[in-house]
Amino acid sequence: MRPLTLKFRGLRSYRAEQEIDFRNVSLMAIVGDTGAGKSSLLEALCFALYGGCTWDARSGKGLIADGGDGTLRVELTFQAKGKTWRVTRTTSASGYPPSTHRLTCLDDGTEVDNSRAVDSAIRGLVGLDYTAFLKAVVLPQGRFQELLQTPEANRTAILKTALRLDHITDVRNQAKALYERLNPLLTKLVVRRAGLLPDPEEALRDALHRLSETKAENGRLETVKTAVTEAQKTHDDAARRGQECRSAARQLTTRIPPDTEHRYQQLIEFDAALKHQLSTIEGELSDAEAREEELGAVLDGADADGTGVAAVASTLATLKSLLDQLPAIEEDQRQLDSEDAAIQAERADLQARKDAHVEIVREAEQAQTHADEMDAAHAAAANALGRYRVLLTDARNASTAVDTATVEVEKARQAAREHEEAVDKATNASSQADTEAEAAEEQVEAASRTNAAAHAAEHSGPGDPCPVCVRPLPDGFAPPAVADVARVKALRTRANKRARALADELAAAVESNNTAKATLQGALGKVSEAISQRDTALELVHAELGKVDFGQDDETLLTDAQFTARQAADAKQTAVDAAKVAQDAATRDITEIRRDEAALIKREKALAKSRSALKRRQGKMAESHDTLPTAYQISGDLNTAAIQRAMDQAQRRQGELAEVTTQLKSAQAQAKRLRDNKNGVIKDIQSRVEQPAEQLSRTIQAVADTAAAIPWLSEPPAIPARPEPFSILTDAQWGKETLNRVDEIIRLSRDAASAQDDVAAGAATAITEALSRAGVATIDELTELFIAAKAKAKVAERDRDKAQADLPICAELDRRISVAQPTVDSLRELSSLLADGKFLAAVVKRRQRALLGIASELFLSMTEDRFAFSDDFRIVDGHTGQPRDVKTLSGGETFLASLALALALVELTSRGGGRVEALFLDEGFGSLDTNVLGEALEALTRQAMGGRLVAVISHMRAVAENFDNVLMVTRTLSGSEAHWASPAERDQLVTDELAAGLLT
Repeated sequence: MRPLTLKFRGLRSYRAEQEIDFRNVSLMAIVGDTGAGKSSLLEALCFALYGGCTWDARSGKGLIADGGDGTLRVELTFQAKGKTWRVTRTTSASGYPPSTHRLTCLDDGTEVDNSRAVDSAIRGLVGLDYTAFLKAVVLPQGRFQELLQTPEANRTAILKTALRLDHITDVRNQAKALYERLNPLLTKLVVRRAGLLPDPEEALRDALHRLSETKAENGRLETVKTAVTEAQKTHDDAARRGQECRSAARQLTTRIPPDTEHRYQQLIEFDAALKHQLSTIEGELSDAEAREEELGAVLDGADADGTGVAAVASTLATLKSLLDQLPAIEEDQRQLDSEDAAIQAERADLQARKDAHVEIVREAEQAQTHADEMDAAHAAAANALGRYRVLLTDARNASTAVDTATVEVEKARQAAREHEEAVDKATNASSQADTEAEAAEEQVEAASRTNAAAHAAEHSGPGDPCPVCVRPLPDGFAPPAVADVARVKALRTRANKRARALADELAAAVESNNTAKATLQGALGKVSEAISQRDTALELVHAELGKVDFGQDDETLLTDAQFTARQAADAKQTAVDAAKVAQDAATRDITEIRRDEAALIKREKALAKSRSALKRRQGKMAESHDTLPTAYQISGDLNTAAIQRAMDQAQRRQGELAEVTTQLKSAQAQAKRLRDNKNGVIKDIQSRVEQPAEQLSRTIQAVADTAAAIPWLSEPPAIPARPEPFSILTDAQWGKETLNRVDEIIRLSRDAASAQDDVAAGAATAITEALSRAGVATIDELTELFIAAKAKAKVAERDRDKAQADLPICAELDRRISVAQPTVDSLRELSSLLADGKFLAAVVKRRQRALLGIASELFLSMTEDRFAFSDDFRIVDGHTGQPRDVKTLSGGETFLASLALALALVELTSRGGGRVEALFLDEGFGSLDTNVLGEALEALTRQAMGGRLVAVISHMRAVAENFDNVLMVTRTLSGSEAHWASPAERDQLVTDELAAGLLT
């Protein structure tokens, strides 16, 4: 039994509900002041398992808290016999609500209710009764040494229970039951072997020979089939190509446009007339454009020397803008120079802070690298632990499946026996009914004979001739009485009816018996399959974990893997915390630097933006002045008078250019009218000549492309490319040549179709010749011959597979029979030997010596080789070499002796697959000096590393220094509370003890 969680409420000084999780804890300390409620945790454990307290096995009412609701409730979750259980008990001071006693299996939902049934189930799961539990597992304050000082008779009874020696009778019964189960299985193996091939090796050789012959025949037929297939493909391809060539020739013939030469001649005539009209318009347009150019030259000349219309207007606007911008520029320049000096000073200070931040970042990166390494190690350990758990669960489930299947076999076997008995009973009843029917038939015949005689002698008397033999009838002769034939016939009818009914019952019994036998065979098959799956699961477990004892629970078997995973988790958390601290420091520093730098950059950008704006203003002002025509530019400094004189000069020039502009507009209107006429003629040329020519050429080109794309033509005539640039004369010549080439391609396509017909005919001849070589006339006959050869091969393969399948099965059955026979014989012998009572007594004595031997090793290690145990539980003193009574030991020595005995009991039960997986020690450490305390704690640590839960209760705060898991118990005004101490709290406990002067 190993506790997982303990939840309780209303227990002594604990008023509020408390929950303690032991699942990831092996070695722990329960620390608190005197009276805080440490020992009450053991009372909660005792009440949950046995319904009482450590001083009263019958009731837990003495544990009910004062000031609460008058009800005590304890819920314990624990592991035992490979399953997880939860026991819940409640009791009330007033008797209401009624007490609760419930035990539930969390794995399969099994539930036990009421006090007596739960107590019995708990004793079976824990393996200890109440008395043994308080002397071997939970050692309350003041009773720690009771196992050591218990009288020999009581101690022997406790040890027999704790060491499971009282189960030897169970072992004998199990051996007998196993023999009775395995012996029929052995018989089944023999029967199954007889149903397989007598000589699978010979059968395999014969099948391989037949398979070789059929493969050769298949190869020959495959060759012929391949040749026929290839010839058929050639024939089909040639036929398809010929059809495509003929179809292409027909399509080309229908797509050639009609009257192509006449249409081209009309387009040539339209083109000549329109081009003559275009030449006349172009002459008039040339004169109008010359006048327009002359007037434009005057304005262009003015523009060239900077005195044009636009230049003069721009000059006036520029001169006014220059006059408006001059005052503000000098004031802006002075303010920007002052801001630049302040920014440079702050930039130097920021760079120094950046240089110092590099070292902070390096330290954070190193911490993060270490944290990543620890995370990878923890993930690997956790994955391994999870894989181990799955393997163990599969193995246990497979073993359970074997047990379940075995039970089903026993049920089926019992049912078969019952049906056989029913057949025997029905057979006997049917046989008896047949006998009774035959007797009834004989009675009917006898009655008939009697009646016949009575009728024959009805009128005869003494001295008359006998109606049968004619001899005289004797004196005193009287005719026989008439028999009741109707009555005996009715008896015969009832007997026959009963015989038929019992015959029907016999037939039904025989049919039911056959069904039961079939069910038994099915159950035997399931057992065999379950055993195979279990063996596979066990092999996987052994491959990963080595040889394991499945009598222990998964937590015990995975102690090392859990310890490794916890260590990796702790190391990971430490590294993560350190990395977080370093990263936070780097983040804070860079955040401050970036904030200050962002503000500085913002100022720099603002300064740069302001400088750029000023420079742009100055540049634009200079550019504006430089863009002025030379005639209007101002020499020397800009001033209001100079700018005004230039503006007057520009206004006079504006008037002169206005007249020339009016004349130019008139010339431009005439030129525009002539250009519109020219464009109209050009559009006529495009719509009446070029577009129809383009459409006709596209039609011819489409025909040409189709002709060029015809497949299966060897060296078709090339299609000429359409000449560029466009000319109606060259286009007409190109169209004529292209259509001539298309006609040639049509002819070649028809020739290619004829050639493909010849190829198809040759392929048909090749098919006929290939079929003739195979001895068949048609492809269907060849296919049937091929299928038949394949079928022969499949039969040979089936026989080969049957022999190959039977070969290992026969070998395995032979091996199993040879292995099972000694096992069955051994089980029969074992069940006989274990029936002897002397054997049990010898085992008890031997196990007690083993217990004392382990306890002596522990006691010697904790007392520097001074004390050990004798065979009668007395203490052997190394100083005198003589045994002494335990009562002569000091308090500390008595504590160590009791501890050694308790740890030895735990160790011995674990070696034998026992169920003691927890040890609770209440006080006792206060009487030990520092060295002996260290030895005692080391012994407890070794026990915890074996996967057990070892809990030490002490009021000495310094004990926390020796434990990674410390449960702190404190007493408050609202009641006691318990919680797992953090590392900082554990350190504070030791510091408080030092401050109080309790540590040397």
